[in-house]
Amino acid sequence: MLNHPTQGVEFGDHNAYLKANKSKFHPAFAETLSSELLEEEISYKGSNEEVVKQVIAFEKEYPNSRFLTRIKNYLIEKEAFLPGKPAFAFILPDTAGKNVQLADFKGKIVYLDFWASWCGPCLAEMKPSLKVKEHFKGHDEIVFLYISTDKNEADWKKAIAKHQITGLHVRDNQNVSNNFGVSGIPSTFIIDRNGNFQAIQPPKPSENNGKDLIKVLESALSK
Repeated sequence: MLNHPTQGVEFGDHNAYLKANKSKFHPAFAETLSSELLEEEISYKGSNEEVVKQVIAFEKEYPNSRFLTRIKNYLIEKEAFLPGKPAFAFILPDTAGKNVQLADFKGKIVYLDFWASWCGPCLAEMKPSLKVKEHFKGHDEIVFLYISTDKNEADWKKAIAKHQITGLHVRDNQNVSNNFGVSGIPSTFIIDRNGNFQAIQPPKPSENNGKDLIKVLESALSK
């Protein structure tokens, strides 16, 4: 992408780049790359309607692809993250060493954010998230819960203070991120009042000035 940029395609948007330049690639390479990008989408977004449409489109374009079985099986695995499915229970320590569990927040909406002190994209979302939190200020039915994947406890606490990350904080010392299928961070989820998944990878705080995320959270609160 650096050597051969495409007008109108943002750097890093591999799906858009492939779509715009597919005719330039060898068919076998295009198929392989398409399957890999699709698996990344499934890993990140789960088995939602948008991803299912992408799988259908891939099968239509490559009906005999050797990757189809693996893709479909992966899609089935991710059905555990569909809205209404129970979120995975966990008990993790907060900054004071006190155990916090997801069940503590039953009856409330939980915005769950997996992050780390060393993760640039994670930290980049912290400032925009302040506007979202301000919108819900005084609303005790929504919880902003941050799960750090930091191995070093001191680095974790230092980052919270340095970047003034408000909300509740716990550290993933039990690989809870694996249960949530987190393959990259930041990775976010919205859990409903009953402890079920409401949304997977909702809009980022930085998108549309936080308005899209606020809309999703308000929808969750209304149910």
